[in-house]
Amino acid sequence: MLAGLRRSGLLGVAVALVAASWGAELRAQPSGPSSTLAGPVTRIPDGDSIEVAGQPIRLKGITCEERGTPLGERAVAELRAIARRQTVYCVLSGERSYARALAWCSLPNGLDLGEFLLRRGVCGRCPRYDPEGRYLSAEREAGPYAGHVPRYCRRF
Repeated sequence: MLAGLRRSGLLGVAVALVAASWGAELRAQPSGPSSTLAGPVTRIPDGDSIEVAGQPIRLKGITCEERGTPLGERAVAELRAIARRQTVYCVLSGERSYARALAWCSLPNGLDLGEFLLRRGVCGRCPRYDPEGRYLSAEREAGPYAGHVPRYCRRF
């Protein structure tokens, strides 16, 4: 039967139907530049990291203070206020940081999460991971970041 499904090109459809019947969420896996991921924000571990349908994502191009610091807690609160349980759309860069895929993520209305956090002044721009300057205008508008910009964020 599997051979017949494979020959007819229906194997993928059959797998999708089985997964859907089990209530599993189908989502893209990071496979390289320009792959995408869409789904609900299932967790917000800190200001520059989210989970989308269970997939750990590090927001590319920004840096936030860690949880437990006043600025880190503000970043988490700001991110929760706009993204918790919302559907987000992420463009995966193909890079990884620890066990997280690096991505630019936005809400259905087009609001970029990294840009939002920068403009709110709760996160800073990470030039090493924003070499194209995507967040330069948000950084300028927000003024100097009050938090610590880690050494790894500086251009090498």
